[in-house]
Amino acid sequence: MNKKRIGLTLVIIILVIILGIFGAMIGFITDFLWFRELGYTSVFFKQLFTQLKLGIPTFIILTGLSYVYLMGLKKGYYKRVDIADNPPIKERTLNYIALGISAIFGVLITLSTVTRLWFDILKFSNSTEFGIADPIFNMDISFYVFRLELITHANQILIGVIVAFVVLTLLFYSILLSMRRPRIFEEQ
Repeated sequence: MNKKRIGLTLVIIILVIILGIFGAMIGFITDFLWFRELGYTSVFFKQLFTQLKLGIPTFIILTGLSYVYLMGLKKGYYKRVDIADNPPIKERTLNYIALGISAIFGVLITLSTVTRLWFDILKFSNSTEFGIADPIFNMDISFYVFRLELITHANQILIGVIVAFVVLTLLFYSILLSMRRPRIFEEQ
């Protein structure tokens, strides 16, 4: 019964992943055909390469940081809690779960970051001075047009990442509590 449940869960997860990839490919191909029809394939590829240049390092850094963070949580949990393992769970299984959660976390944060910041980064990196200072702060007007939006979005994303780390902590602690139960919950 347990193997059937695991098999069914894996089949459902694989189907969801395949449907997600299929939906993303449909959107990608549709966008490419539309840009090609308008004669703006260079704009399409500029957006794509900017998103990849931003997304790949962001994914690697976030996945690595969250994995190290989850391993630190696990180590701290083991130090503070007396664990009652009837059938002991292998550490490798918990490490794979932590890596999977970290990868999903990295993908979700990276997708939200890349879709919001790619155009702001291009505006920031290609900005030019207007030569007109605003009367209150004595800053060039180009700051408000090209740079301020990136700073605002980066601040919002940073706050979102902090909240996401709180959710990640709660999720991983609930997994630890279910897989490595403390002795305090054991019946006397």
